[in-house]
Amino acid sequence: MKASSAFIEGDPTPPGAEKRKESWEVAELDEEGWRHMQKKLHESYIGLRNTIQSSALKNSNAIGVSMGTVAHIAYHLGAIKQKINLLKNNQ
Repeated sequence: MKASSAFIEGDPTPPGAEKRKESWEVAELDEEGWRHMQKKLHESYIGLRNTIQSSALKNSNAIGVSMGTVAHIAYHLGAIKQKINLLKNNQ
């Protein structure tokens, strides 16, 4: 989400964007790792929310990127929720 915040603020090549694919390569987590990942996600959410609140109304491009970012994140969170439900049902 840091890369998304940078895009909203007008940086076309934010640092860390090249690591997005790596975040989906985590195959397994223990309880502590899952709590840590949830904490990082919440912190990123707070940062992105603050960026949107402070930057989205500055220009039309920032509004569009903000809307696209929210939709994109909603898609991924929905996919994660579906995977969690599948795992629970297969136990």
